[in-house]
Amino acid sequence: MKNKLTAIMIVVIMSFIPVLSVNGSRDVTVKVDGEVINFPDVKAYIDENGRTMVPVRFVSEALGAEVLWDGEYRVVTIKKDIDVITIKIGEKRVNKNGRPHEIDTRAVIRSDRTFVPLRFVSEMLGASVGWIAATRTVEISTTGEVVDKKVEIINGYTVPIDTGSRLRVSGDSFELGNNYPEIDMLISFGFSGLEQRLDEAEQILRSKLDDKLVDEVMAYARKKTDREYDLPRKIINYGNLRIWVEGPSYSDLNISVYVK
Repeated sequence: MKNKLTAIMIVVIMSFIPVLSVNGSRDVTVKVDGEVINFPDVKAYIDENGRTMVPVRFVSEALGAEVLWDGEYRVVTIKKDIDVITIKIGEKRVNKNGRPHEIDTRAVIRSDRTFVPLRFVSEMLGASVGWIAATRTVEISTTGEVVDKKVEIINGYTVPIDTGSRLRVSGDSFELGNNYPEIDMLISFGFSGLEQRLDEAEQILRSKLDDKLVDEVMAYARKKTDREYDLPRKIINYGNLRIWVEGPSYSDLNISVYVK
């Protein structure tokens, strides 16, 4: 009986312990005209209706709009040029220039921030919106239609293709063992567009790995600013992964992720 009670208590305790994963968080990324919108204290999320919810002020201001808050009536007002949009917390009705529009989810207050459905508000402000499921990214364009980006999945990493950056990416099957990288990236210094290659390498790593780990990897990788610089090999161990970063003098930069 005592052993049974002990087992039950272990199960209860374990249910309150967060599961840590090498894959890191799966937050939604929001971009306006290619620039990532930073949410300093709260993150965009997908609600129970499948809608991407964002703090209204950050995205609206990135689209050139002014945001006002009426705490007494719990109404947020968004103004841009001649357009005025009002949204009342908890309701599925939005008014634009005095005309009502029905939406399929409600504006809410979460962590003292007002969250609104991103697509609806963005399109009301004249922007186009696209969703890239592979990277959980919302692309907003103020200049035209959003074009879906081509990607491929290599061992769980989302790799953009046909970008013209000349970043070389490959990956081997897990079945080959730990002597083969699950993702291998070669960043050449022989062409223009070095920063684009570095940004794409960072994006690929973030599609699967923990943000803090990627920060450490890329901070070291970016120390090699030209082909002549000698960047000694650095090995970073993280959980069941081993990451190699190296860039010998007069050679290209290489980032590889191995499974131990």
